[in-house]
Amino acid sequence: MSKKQAGDLKLAGALVCCLILGTSMVSIIAFYSSILNNRQLTIDSLNSDITERDAQISALNSTMDELQSQIANLSFEKETLQSQLNNLTEIIELSKTESWIDEYFDNVTAGTYISWNRTIDYPGYIKFDRFGGGSTTETGEIYAQVIWSSNNRVYFDEKKIFEKDLHFRFPVLPTSNLEIRVGYDDPQNGTANIIVAVSYVY
Repeated sequence: MSKKQAGDLKLAGALVCCLILGTSMVSIIAFYSSILNNRQLTIDSLNSDITERDAQISALNSTMDELQSQIANLSFEKETLQSQLNNLTEIIELSKTESWIDEYFDNVTAGTYISWNRTIDYPGYIKFDRFGGGSTTETGEIYAQVIWSSNNRVYFDEKKIFEKDLHFRFPVLPTSNLEIRVGYDDPQNGTANIIVAVSYVY
């Protein structure tokens, strides 16, 4: 075989090898490109799932914020209602007291009285915590009197005499025209010193 033929054979062999390698490389590139494409599709799908989950989490967080706001509002309403219930329970049990009057009067003239007017919202009673005094004559009488009328036409007028009556408690219904009187009656026209402390229990 001549040198030229041997060289042509080597060249042909090299070309065949290059062709085989090229074909193999194309096949390998196509194979791995397919794998990379599949991986990219998987990544895109996972990213889409993540975006969807993030949207769901955001919606759930918004719902949670709304529910927490509702819980806070309901808790406030509960506290308000509990406070109202406690207040009404105290009223029902007559365990609330308002101090109204605590005074001392010198030289009250016979046939006169001192009066106070009040409006009340709840049933209860008027209590004379301290009541008494002294008269310049033996015939004089120091008295306490409570007068009121309710919207349903109940009328009340009661008078109690110091040192004759033992308990100075007067029942009362809701009224806008309660009158409390402290006075002195004496046929000998003397004078009296009167001490009085009054509270409203409801």
